[in-house]
This record gives sequence, C-alpha cells and structure tokens, in this order.
Amino acid sequence: MRKNVYITLIIILVVFLALMYFLFAKDNLNQERYSTTFLVGDQTVWNYSSRRWTSFTSYKTLNEINWKKFTVYEDNNKLGNFLAWKDDKWYFFTDNKEAVVTNGGKILAFNSNHNIDVLDFKEEQANTDSDQSVIDFVLKDHNLSTSSKLTVSTKINADLDNDQEEETIYCLSNAFATDYYPDSVFSFVVIKDEENIFYLYEAVDDNTGTNSCKPFIHHILDVNNDKDYEIIVSCGRYSIEEQLDMLFQRQVEESTNTASYKIVISNQ
Repeated sequence: MRKNVYITLIIILVVFLALMYFLFAKDNLNQERYSTTFLVGDQTVWNYSSRRWTSFTSYKTLNEINWKKFTVYEDNNKLGNFLAWKDDKWYFFTDNKEAVVTNGGKILAFNSNHNIDVLDFKEEQANTDSDQSVIDFVLKDHNLSTSSKLTVSTKINADLDNDQEEETIYCLSNAFATDYYPDSVFSFVVIKDEENIFYLYEAVDDNTGTNSCKPFIHHILDVNNDKDYEIIVSCGRYSIEEQLDMLFQRQVEESTNTASYKIVISNQ
C-alpha cells in the first residue's frame, strides 16, 4: 500500500514539474534562443539576441549581412523572402539575383530563427472631437497653445497589448511648416489607452527652420512572441540628415501593475 502511495506522489510531482516547464521554463528558454537581425529603412540595422539589443554599424558587420535572406515588408505588407544587399541603401533580390522593385514605402526586413508577427494597421487623420481633446491635452501639458497649427496630425488604432481593446497612437508635429513660421517647433508620439496617455517621443525646441523632425509609425511587430507589440517610431529630419529610428516596448511594473512604454534601442 505504502509503495503505491509513493508511486502516486512521484507521478503527481512529475506531472507538476512538466506542467511548470511548459507554462514558464519553456517560454524563458525560447526567449533566450530568439535571434533576429532587423533592417529598418535605408540605414538602421538592429540585432536582437538572448533578450539583448545591439546596433550594427561597422562595415564588416554590415558586409556579413549581404546576400542573407530576409523577410521583407513594405508599409505593413509582406513582399516575400529575399536576399539583401547594402549599397547606399538596402536592395533586395530573388534567389536568381533579380532585383525586387519596391514602391518607396517604409521598409522593414528581418532575418530570424523564429516567427515574428507584423501588425497590419491603417493610418488616419486625427480630426474628431475625441482626437482634438488628446491633442489639446498634449499641447497644454507642454505649455503650448492649443491653437497651434500642425503639419502632422495622424492616428493609428490597434490592439497593442492583446487585451481585445484598441489603443490609439497619435503622431503630432508642427515641424517644417511652409506657410507660417512658429517660434517653437514640437513633435510628439503618444498612446491613448482608455484614460491614460503615454508619451513615446516628445521634443520641443526653438525654431531654426531646419531643426526638429516629423514623426511617424514605421512598423508595429511582436519581436519575442509575448503578445505585446513593439512599436518602431521614426522621425524624418531636414534634407539629407539621417532619419531617427527608435523601438519602444511596453513594460509592466510588477509591484504596482502599472504599464509604461520604454525605448529599448535607437539608431542615434
């Protein structure tokens, strides 16, 4: 009888340990194994490996990427899997070395050892009364006039944290105005989640005519399969100056269960 009890207890323990592995340890091990190289736009190259982010900038490292196969997206739409080659920007080729024609949109490409979900989204003008209340809040929060004219006022509705509710990302700016000259230039990227406003990017400066940048959402993707989407925010600068690229990640403080968005890597 006692022997049967021991066997039963051992079976229960084995089942419990197996369950804990599949619930927790397996995911953690997978996270450690994930490795991806990202091409963002024409110049930015990031690597994500063992939960760490690195920028690739050296000629040697970039040259090693040449002719590797990448999954290529343009403006959220998958173009296919192509060979990448770097010159003044990234070019893509079929296996037969035939050039892939793109349409001049936002390019995201990645070479990865795991599946990456790229979110499809639609950019709209932020022109409703609800949108205006968010815009007014952001401007007032930075001591700016709510009558400020904007050169960028767009929004994207998307479920970023898998809670079955859409959040709204706003891109706002008065940079590079052509028919007026504001004393101050500003650019903001914010997320409205229910009643909360999260700042991703915020910049206010005296206007010199060529400073500041116009922000936009480059791509939204789930880098590590945790059901929380990372957001690539880019900001177009004046003339030939290099575009600013940043990747933001949603993080939750366990002790208070409060969320925030943190920048985890940038090209500058």
